[in-house]
Amino acid sequence: MPLIALLAACGSGTPSSAPQSSDHKEDAPLPADSRAVARGIDTLPYRSVSLDALETRLASGEDSIYLLNFWATWCAPCIAEMPVLDAFAERTRTDGPADAPPLKLIFVSVDAPSRAAQSLDAFLDGPRAPEAEVLHLDEAKPHRYIDRVHTDWSGSIPATLIRGADAEPVVFHEGELDAAQLESLYGTFRESR
Repeated sequence: MPLIALLAACGSGTPSSAPQSSDHKEDAPLPADSRAVARGIDTLPYRSVSLDALETRLASGEDSIYLLNFWATWCAPCIAEMPVLDAFAERTRTDGPADAPPLKLIFVSVDAPSRAAQSLDAFLDGPRAPEAEVLHLDEAKPHRYIDRVHTDWSGSIPATLIRGADAEPVVFHEGELDAAQLESLYGTFRESR
């Protein structure tokens, strides 16, 4: 799939669910970002990771449920849904069922690696920065990772998936989510466990 497919205007889609698997089960920390080291600081407001490192990170979460949102700084619908996702994650942490595993929201930027440092630094220093963790997917060729993220993903953003550390089940939605759609997606995930 060419890069232009990922850069297409943020699309809308319908939720679907399909199991995804990962062979990465070792518990390995993410590497320090070399730009942070070059600047003489310990961390940036985000870390650049490969898809393999992201999969390893998720697999090491044991009892966590991950809400992953794929977005870019130039995507208006992506930015618009960030407060909805942040509020949902906070509400789930504070008001969710006591027996539910903790929910971890991670925003995964798909900004072009060549422009990510400038774009993400500027965005995350601004007033619209999300509350949750931000990672940058440092993969230059979307056609190599889109199907690995989810087989139903066309490459349009925003795209959101919910999964456990064991990678199954996965529920997926392509397009902007409102609060009701997000609640429904999470309900579908919890029913499938």
